[in-house]
Amino acid sequence: MDEYKSDKQYLSWNLIDGYVASLHYKLLNFVDEDEGFVRVGECTEFDRIVGVERGGCIPGVMMSHRMGLPFTALKWSTRDHVDKDNIIKMLSWNKKSILIVDDINDSGDTLNGILTRLEHVGSEVKVKTATLLSKSTSINKVDYYARELTTPDELDSWYVFPWEQLN
Repeated sequence: MDEYKSDKQYLSWNLIDGYVASLHYKLLNFVDEDEGFVRVGECTEFDRIVGVERGGCIPGVMMSHRMGLPFTALKWSTRDHVDKDNIIKMLSWNKKSILIVDDINDSGDTLNGILTRLEHVGSEVKVKTATLLSKSTSINKVDYYARELTTPDELDSWYVFPWEQLN
């Protein structure tokens, strides 16, 4: 996404808190399409929340507090060189079941890269993904999102999260 777009949407902390609450609710109450029922109650599916640096760290920590689960930050960049094999192996310890959290699923490259790398190293970790915002045009569909961006205006906007807003 072009960071110089003129149509910037500045998101507030209250809105982010609402998005995190929405994600938490969706994790607690969802339709299991394979089993054909709605699961309601405590989410015991995951034993770790992983936040993608940098944008996913704050919502990831917020989710870890809501869910009472440990948090790990994952340094990942589709542009910069990162020792991705060692990072992914770290996530595979003890065959964990993790929820990977990011701020926005824009092109889908970040989450797609992480999932592909996990597959490449033969990880047996069970992974689900969650983002605050998800573009309907993304190459990667997330498992959970708080808000889907579908209209041309939403898809063309540049979203500025509160942790990115400098005075």
